[in-house]
Amino acid sequence: MKDRIRIMLGNQEIVKRYIGDRLVWSGGGEILLTIEPSGSSGYKATISFFLSNTLIIPNNFDYKQIKSMQADDKPPLSLPGISYLYNDGNYFEIAFVGDDSIGEKIEKYTKKAKIIKFLK
Repeated sequence: MKDRIRIMLGNQEIVKRYIGDRLVWSGGGEILLTIEPSGSSGYKATISFFLSNTLIIPNNFDYKQIKSMQADDKPPLSLPGISYLYNDGNYFEIAFVGDDSIGEKIEKYTKKAKIIKFLK
């Protein structure tokens, strides 16, 4: 069984945590990165996102910590290991280890999503 982090207040689980108006934690896991894609393309073990806003990745970001993703308010999708991540600010691509069908699965999962969060 997969371990899951919980934040509890009394006997109730907190499913989201905000600092100001910024969502910093969701029940699916800690948010490592958020993108606003204008489109996506999946092929074999690769998914590419075209970004509507330039993406600036923090210096301390470790893409190998990404374990799942969440498109809008859908349930999180578990991801296989990542072999590389490419980002030029307007184009964002991830290649996964193993599963040759994951790119197309992610493309279907993220279709029409306004915000995609990558979770720890």
